[in-house]
Amino acid sequence: MNSLIYSANVIIPVFLLILVGMFSHRRGLISDDFITTSNKVVFTLALPASLFTMVYRTDFVALFTPSLYLVTFVGTMAGFIAAWLSNGLFCKSDDQRGAFIQASMRGNLAILGMAIIERALSPDAAALAAGLLAFLIPLYNVLAVIALTGWNKSGDRKERLKKQAKNIILNPLIIAIFLGIVFSLLKFRLPGLIETSLSYLSRMTLPLALLGIGGTLKISGLRARWIPTAAASFIKLILVPLLTLAVALPLGIRGETLAMIFILGGSSTAISSFAMAGALNNDTELSADIITMTTLISLLTIGGGLAVMKNMGILG
Repeated sequence: MNSLIYSANVIIPVFLLILVGMFSHRRGLISDDFITTSNKVVFTLALPASLFTMVYRTDFVALFTPSLYLVTFVGTMAGFIAAWLSNGLFCKSDDQRGAFIQASMRGNLAILGMAIIERALSPDAAALAAGLLAFLIPLYNVLAVIALTGWNKSGDRKERLKKQAKNIILNPLIIAIFLGIVFSLLKFRLPGLIETSLSYLSRMTLPLALLGIGGTLKISGLRARWIPTAAASFIKLILVPLLTLAVALPLGIRGETLAMIFILGGSSTAISSFAMAGALNNDTELSADIITMTTLISLLTIGGGLAVMKNMGILG
């Protein structure tokens, strides 16, 4: 019972904010323009400020654990390979294949994953997760480009690849985490006034981001593409976190660290996969369906997984 209460306390506040976003959008309280603008604010200002602050305030050298990078790499590659090998069973067209593979391995770590981690775990665990994002976000983007261009031969692929490479290099989340690591290593401290301003920006992240996630979810189209949607959701929410645990447990990873990598591995498909699928001429409707299904189900799979692991005593 205590394990279920623990999981409920972690998951329900996040789920309720997403629901508020869904119903607010349906009732016209928040518009598509509001969601677009707020998402830009989150990804270019609020979230970078939050990730920078987490890493900047910690001793990154003390927290750095190479085995965690190995575990998350193996989990991500397992999802990518499983989706690549199985896409022909579930996808009817080439433009669905890339969208299917990308959505099966690309997690919503920066928003949904970090929201749950901040709620469930300590500031040190959240800072360690933020550091992992600096490794995982570029990896996701590179694998996504490989998946989305693997079967798509339309248009000027070279130009699109150049644009995506530029987007990866100039990603504000990666830049913010990198600066946070540098400041942490140099033990440089910002003036209190700047830290306070960054704190204000950071506090905007979760409310705006979760409302935006809820506002973008569309359940109506799930029935038309339910087979590839369900298959991708299984790979993302069940297979990837289980394989991640299968690598982590023999390495002796336990407690908050185990919970952290489980949450990252089991996070829903990233909303950015929709935009990237569109930019590289893949099936955006399938991408949207997978985002919707994984977002709604991931709250149950993560909550259930945390409860089981806590009951087993491996989370401390």
